[in-house]
Amino acid sequence: MKPEVGILKSDTRGRVQYSAEHRQRVLEEFGRSGMSGAKFAQYAWVKYSTFANWVLRRRRGEGCASAKGEAGKGAMQLVEAVVGRREDGEPVLGGLELELAGGIRLRIRDRGQLKLAAALLRELGQC
Repeated sequence: MKPEVGILKSDTRGRVQYSAEHRQRVLEEFGRSGMSGAKFAQYAWVKYSTFANWVLRRRRGEGCASAKGEAGKGAMQLVEAVVGRREDGEPVLGGLELELAGGIRLRIRDRGQLKLAAALLRELGQC
């Protein structure tokens, strides 16, 4: 990933100042990459401590409003899941595994976990 084109601004302490749009693009690409934070920061030409701060702020919900804007479109991808049914019409849940951004895997083993998983996915979908 190439850094922003043009001259990057820095403060009096020499810290590089990135635009909000650049941070958003970097975080979106990180979500799709499946790479570790340290490797992705190196790939994106951003100091790891800076990148980790961006990720932490996003997880805490800061900047959530901007993620819902134009740049956030398509950040969440949905796929159809087809669950088999037994002869009595009940769904067969031998297990369902969802892979989320950043390589996180959510395993649903029984019916009791479905409501919790749905609540978690709704919360994640807010940003």
